[in-house]
Amino acid sequence: MTTTTRLTNRHGLPPTIVAAIENDTYDPGASDITVTSLVNSPRIVALTRQHRDEITEDVGDHLYRLFGSGVHAVLERAGEAHAITEERLYADVGGWRISGSFDSLTMDERGDGWVLYDWKMCSVYKVKDGVPPEWEAQLNCYAWLLNQHGFRVPEAYIGAMLRDWSKAQAKRNRDWPEIGWKTLPVRLWPEAGQRAYLEERVALHQAAREALPQCSAEERWAKPDAYAVMRGTNKRATAVFASEDGAFDSAATQATPREYRVEYRPGVSTRCADYCSVLAFCDQGQALVAKAKGDES
Repeated sequence: MTTTTRLTNRHGLPPTIVAAIENDTYDPGASDITVTSLVNSPRIVALTRQHRDEITEDVGDHLYRLFGSGVHAVLERAGEAHAITEERLYADVGGWRISGSFDSLTMDERGDGWVLYDWKMCSVYKVKDGVPPEWEAQLNCYAWLLNQHGFRVPEAYIGAMLRDWSKAQAKRNRDWPEIGWKTLPVRLWPEAGQRAYLEERVALHQAAREALPQCSAEERWAKPDAYAVMRGTNKRATAVFASEDGAFDSAATQATPREYRVEYRPGVSTRCADYCSVLAFCDQGQALVAKAKGDES
């Protein structure tokens, strides 16, 4: 591991798996912040820095990262004859030294530019609407860094390996990918926009070291409160509404309105509840998780 995170093994994973996770060779380089952290929540990054010697995680929570590392290792078999891979670049922005390590860079067909690729291992749901905003931002940061080192990058792509892809789903669901891989084009911003984004993010992270900001709804992967129109004992909703009035209006217009009821579904900050390694040190996250549990009871 690159931090002093303490690992538990609650599920009794084999020693080989535990050792592989413990011996993570990731190196952020000599920088104030990496691109990966830069696009992350300033609150989470600051709390991770403050409590790096106290954070406890389970090895089971690192499995997808381990599998993702394996994917990267396999793709590196292409060798330098086909691409420049896993190079870490540095630049100064807003008084900080930032660093970023791209996955793959290949010469374009015209021979006058470079094509940037970043490999991701993710769920089908993650990319159902295209490139997530944080990935778009990440690749624009890499493209800017590369440009500072003399590499013109007119194209960028996400290569997504879909860990939950199913051939059976592909046969019966027209929206399901045909194979367990998607290549997604990434929208590249003007260089001035890339620089402005980097400066803004550096300033946010610098400020977070002085006073913790709140995580935004997007950073918390928040789902808002909802009101489901339910029929009888059915477990699946007939319709779901953002407002209570909308749900009751819908129930009242059904052919047999007495058979319908409205069920309140409290919003939840998914990241806080299940995926935040600094929840134990975060009063915002703890309050949100406690509220969600209270609403459910």
